[in-house]
Amino acid sequence: MHFSPEEGKSWNTEFPNEICLSLLIERMIPDFAIRTLRLQKIVNDEAESRLVYHYQFLAWPDHGVPPNPGTVVNFLEEINQLESGMTDKRPLIVHCSAGIGRTGTFIAIDLILCFIRKYGLQCTIDIRRTVQMLRSQRSGMVQTEAQYKFVYMSVHYYIDTFAKLLHEHKRIEDTGHEYTNIRYSAEAASNQVIPISPSPF
Repeated sequence: MHFSPEEGKSWNTEFPNEICLSLLIERMIPDFAIRTLRLQKIVNDEAESRLVYHYQFLAWPDHGVPPNPGTVVNFLEEINQLESGMTDKRPLIVHCSAGIGRTGTFIAIDLILCFIRKYGLQCTIDIRRTVQMLRSQRSGMVQTEAQYKFVYMSVHYYIDTFAKLLHEHKRIEDTGHEYTNIRYSAEAASNQVIPISPSPF
């Protein structure tokens, strides 16, 4: 499925008002694509335009889960990094084919990781209630057992990686050595993640 025209080209409509969508930049990263688009609407010969930042995750099968949670955590970090630098913040739009399975899983992971970032590793989180809250707003969010377990695996991976970062930062403060960042990676995910049963922390 094509979400945008080719780089440097545009899509146009003429009714009821002319709308032009142009792809300005496309960056391909393993497992996802990042695009900057310009959406322009022309009314009475006056043009109104805005930039659209489009993030597409490429490694998530329908009704399934990605091979490892590290790729999703990386994807979320890319999005959060862009959002944190924006002064005019608008709601994010998340969608998949049906808008409930992969979308619900992605939103559940994002909500919990944002909570951990805000309140720290020692905060109390409740994944079951988070999913129930999402389902109360849209039926069927987090569609399969595998997706539900994947929420736990992603949170576990993030906490484990976050703890390593904090430990490394403390070691640097104690020893005065140069700080080395621990990057989320698929290789690290495949080696470190231990599946955990879906029960509240």
